Amino acid sequence: MYGFVLAASPAAPGADPDPKHLSVAPAEQDRARALVEKLASPSYDDREQAQEALAAMGRKAVPALTEALARHAS
Repeated sequence: MYGFVLAASPAAPGADPDPKHLSVAPAEQDRARALVEKLASPSYDDREQAQEALAAMGRKAVPALTEALARHAS
């Protein structure tokens, strides 16, 4: 019989799992908000570039996206 042992990998050095410490810098919030506004651009290229940039920002874009959803629920 073969057995498997799973071990949790240690957190990255300096990683802090406390959500209170996952704040987004104001400059990044402003950038994300501007990118979210570009999602409504009539230009396909602008919308695509904004979507790619927001995706690259990852979790840092979430507050701006959440705000936009609250403003424009449709």
